[in-house]
Amino acid sequence: MRKIELHPIEFEDHTAPKLGFLGVDRYCLLRLAAALLSFIIGLFFAAGSMAQMFFMLAAFLCAAYDVVMKSVEEISSRHSLTMDPLVLLASLAAFVVRLEVDGAALMLLFRVCTLALDYAVKRSEENLEKAVDRRGTAVRVVTETGETQLDPEAVHPGDTVILSAGEVAAVDCLVLEGSAAVDLSAVTGSSFAGSAGEGDAVPAGARLLSGELRAEAVGPASVSLFSRIWALSRSDGDGKAAVEQWAELYRRFFAPVALALAAVVAVLLCVIGHCSVSSAIHRALCILIVVNPAGLLAALAVTAHTGIAGALSRGVLFKSISSVEKAGSAAAAVLDKNGTVTTGKYRVEAVRSGKLDSEILLKAAAHAAANADMPMARAVVDAYAGDVDYSVIGNFVEFPDGLSVEIDGIPVLLGSRAFLESHGIQLPDGDGSDEILLHLTLAGQFAGTLVLSEQPRSSVNETVDALHAMGCTDIVLLSEDSTEKTHSLSRLCGIEKYYSNCTAEAKLGRLKELQERSGKRAALYVGAGECDTDCLREADLAVILGGPDSPCAKDADVLLLSDDLRGLPEAIHSAALTRNVFLQGAGVVLGVKLLLILLAVFGISSQLWFDMLLDGCVGIAAVLNAVRAFPARK
Repeated sequence: MRKIELHPIEFEDHTAPKLGFLGVDRYCLLRLAAALLSFIIGLFFAAGSMAQMFFMLAAFLCAAYDVVMKSVEEISSRHSLTMDPLVLLASLAAFVVRLEVDGAALMLLFRVCTLALDYAVKRSEENLEKAVDRRGTAVRVVTETGETQLDPEAVHPGDTVILSAGEVAAVDCLVLEGSAAVDLSAVTGSSFAGSAGEGDAVPAGARLLSGELRAEAVGPASVSLFSRIWALSRSDGDGKAAVEQWAELYRRFFAPVALALAAVVAVLLCVIGHCSVSSAIHRALCILIVVNPAGLLAALAVTAHTGIAGALSRGVLFKSISSVEKAGSAAAAVLDKNGTVTTGKYRVEAVRSGKLDSEILLKAAAHAAANADMPMARAVVDAYAGDVDYSVIGNFVEFPDGLSVEIDGIPVLLGSRAFLESHGIQLPDGDGSDEILLHLTLAGQFAGTLVLSEQPRSSVNETVDALHAMGCTDIVLLSEDSTEKTHSLSRLCGIEKYYSNCTAEAKLGRLKELQERSGKRAALYVGAGECDTDCLREADLAVILGGPDSPCAKDADVLLLSDDLRGLPEAIHSAALTRNVFLQGAGVVLGVKLLLILLAVFGISSQLWFDMLLDGCVGIAAVLNAVRAFPARK
């Protein structure tokens, strides 16, 4: 089973206790109920009467309490003004021009729409976490008296947990006894299944397909790998997306711009449209209400979160909205060879023997390499079809580029040309090729050579085709190997462009060249393990294969949790879907706002409460529409 690092980390609990109905403060509900009751009573009195004015004013004051407090705080702290001061101003202006019903209804609807929008955003976030969270809901823990079931948050580090076939781990744990087939698709997003045995890590969300495990809990669910990944997906990240910057400008300047626009419209309606002052002010107040950005900003936040959560369910972790935006406009992908395009494993392609039979040479090499840890040595053992007799192996010593061993008392050396020459062995002259070679000597005499090749990932060709289909015009392979090796690997992977003999400085230079060619679209750098941090920081979007504990994870914008290159087109697809869903929702919201502005200017519809109600409903609809950015799990 692929090893997964589990490092417990403490998280602060920011969950506030729910008060009242749907998480709304009970005193706020009482104020709104009083405002609604006063408003309804006021409707039974004659329009314009003092009695109606009294009840409408009471409704306004009850509903406006929270708005007044927030407006005072914003003005006193010199923060950017939100919609609250503008609605307060519009409501008061409606009372001044004797439109008290409109003014009271506006304030009451504003509070209701604001609370409904907040609730929609909150529920969307909760539903997203539930959709992504595949952890179990209970833990079987061994106690002195037997077994008991605990809430995942009640588990302590060191508790002994029992997992059986069909169960899903609720907490991270380390296997003490037993073996099982484990499905990690809920953790990595890909259909990855493997076996878990003693010493292996089983993260929360892993499902046992068969077998039974006795494991030690790392800690409660709140410190699990999933909790760390979810918290990382909800972090702000570094830098802001362009859409976030526009939203920030809108939030910062919309209040003065809206006031100026409303004033200009009022003046023009009086001068050019020959409207009365009260009618012009009424229409201008409608415009002041319609420019409310709350629904649009809420839709942006929820769309981004749903898009990130949808990608996370497919094994792609975006750290910020900015990374989603850049992935959606990817024009080029730079693939660093080590660990990204290749698996780090080798395969024996040919056996070149001298006087010995090739099968005997491979048998001798397999026995020599049987106890080695080097990937190339393991490839030699895998290539040998027979069984290794460990009883004839002795005096084994492994070096960085070779090994020394005795097989049935005969001294054997296996390694690179430099390794054998350092031991005084004279080898035949090289043929100038750039093959990966392991040379073998028996009793100090050269016996033959094994030709190896580095294995590319099986998913590389599929990934390259998918990237081309998604509009990535440049896919480039960067390698520290020579031209011959790099050319051979790129041909196997279906990559047309490559650069060989790349030092760290050369890789950075090639990346900058590609960024210039990409223009305003993003150039992605994809690495794995301990790749070049300078390239990660310079790239428009830095992608790492691996989880949050990968060596370079902190410098990456996107993590492919499945450690599979096929997650890259998944990331681009999720980002493009998120962008399209937001643009569609924003287009509808802005279209409705424009329509309401035109209706108000021409006096076709100039009811403050109607504009607030329709604008609020459209904002909530945009938030609910954002769930379409959560793609179906494969």
